[in-house]
Amino acid sequence: MNRHPMPRISPTLPLVVPALLALLSVAGGAQAQTITSPYSFIETRHEVTVFGGVAGENRGTIELGPGGGPLIGVRYGLALTGTAGIEAALQYIAADRNVYDPTGDGEEPEFLELVDHHIALLEARGRFSLTGGRTWHGLAPYVFGGGGLAMSLSGSTDAEEEFGAGSKFTFGPTLTGTVGGGIRWHFGERLGAGLEGSLNLWKIGNPAAFRTFEESLGPVPEDEWTGWSAVTVGVSYRF
Repeated sequence: MNRHPMPRISPTLPLVVPALLALLSVAGGAQAQTITSPYSFIETRHEVTVFGGVAGENRGTIELGPGGGPLIGVRYGLALTGTAGIEAALQYIAADRNVYDPTGDGEEPEFLELVDHHIALLEARGRFSLTGGRTWHGLAPYVFGGGGLAMSLSGSTDAEEEFGAGSKFTFGPTLTGTVGGGIRWHFGERLGAGLEGSLNLWKIGNPAAFRTFEESLGPVPEDEWTGWSAVTVGVSYRF
């Protein structure tokens, strides 16, 4: 009777097979894993923001200009590229101002009262995102710069109406400028919140009658640019 020889099994085969199975398992697990990025793309181009905050105070050389106060506003933004965009805003500032009588015979103008002074500010600006068209953990820091037009919504007081044109203070319409920065938090598919700070300029005029008191007040410029700061928080909707 012929006998067929039994096939010989390599002594390394029992070791190779488990190793191959382990490699296949690791490879399959690696393919199943998803690498999470801290960056997310902003898919929308339009944004409407409602904001409120506080405007700082700078009344000018002889303290005639508007003071600080609460402000509210609405802003529309349009993304032009991933980094750059343009914005337009309408703001209302509830400020106040000092009323002085420069028509007396004293060494200084007579202080009469502190009155409310309401201001409307129309502003356009360019915005530049520091993270491009993406957010980092939902956050998007940015800088901006622009300008606009400010105008008074309040008239003269009864006492000022008696002073004459060269003695009463008037405000605007006047050009404005702004620079600043902020950060937005995109916490939903279309919703966000933001915080920003700005440095602003506008021009005020000092009535000619006050220049007769320069000996006590110091030099009184006919016109001067005054700077003031603002801090605001807002809620935005993107579409």
